[in-house]
Amino acid sequence: MINTGSGVAPDPAQEPGMDQQTLFDDSEAWRIEGECVKLINRFAHFIDNRRYDELLGLMTSDCIIEWPGNRMRGVELVEMLKESPEDMASMHVITVPLFGSVTRDEADCISYLTFYQAPMSEDGVGILAGATVLAEYHDKFRRSEAGWRISGRVVKPKMARA
Repeated sequence: MINTGSGVAPDPAQEPGMDQQTLFDDSEAWRIEGECVKLINRFAHFIDNRRYDELLGLMTSDCIIEWPGNRMRGVELVEMLKESPEDMASMHVITVPLFGSVTRDEADCISYLTFYQAPMSEDGVGILAGATVLAEYHDKFRRSEAGWRISGRVVKPKMARA
């Protein structure tokens, strides 16, 4: 069900494939969206702070992450990140996501990303020359036995450093 924001649940007879089990109120939709926002923020924080084992726990076992020229399972992303140079700093700055569909078991959203990456100086601070890429995250989430998890992410670059 798409959260209409009206506070009034749609009539299942007017929406094909809907039944009473899929209907819920705005407060439940907001709670689900809040859980998904936490996942988005933790994902960025864990990458930026090299907490890769915790990163894996944010994803479903079948999670697929895609960006131009790459498509991999979440576990493969974590293994790749573990091999990244330790003298590079990264910072993911993410906007408030715009949610599309939110149901009891699945949700999706789009958020904007400004990504910075820079070599670190001797004092451990990145030497910044500006944003590396501006992109959109197209995220999918699924409720699992362990709670809400990221089930897929497509990164769509919009601007990049020449």
